[in-house]
Amino acid sequence: MEISALAVFITGFLERPWPENPRDDIQLVDTLKYATSDLKDVYLEAATAQTGRQADSVDFDNCFWDETTALIILFTLRSIFMEGGNEYAAKIGDRTLIPAVLRERKAAALHISDAAAADLNRQLP
Repeated sequence: MEISALAVFITGFLERPWPENPRDDIQLVDTLKYATSDLKDVYLEAATAQTGRQADSVDFDNCFWDETTALIILFTLRSIFMEGGNEYAAKIGDRTLIPAVLRERKAAALHISDAAAADLNRQLP
């Protein structure tokens, strides 16, 4: 997928109906999981290509989560998946969208609770 298509696909999960699955060999939430990984890789590649920027992989990883809107979007998607009634989507949301250590560190700062996302999920058409 092109970079802009990745962003559109990922944010498409914030609304109902969810986007069409561009792949027929895996489930839609797996496509999302791979799309988020691809987007992170693209961002990290761009960050490493910046002239004069020197950092280790942890620093670049933190930059992705701290300097992009990905954290807010993926926290919201995690909560929507956890409360959406699809057991497999809940597992993907809970285990793979956001690293556990980061989830614990950032959740309080973002004030995103699973209950708040459940309310959002119920309000979606």
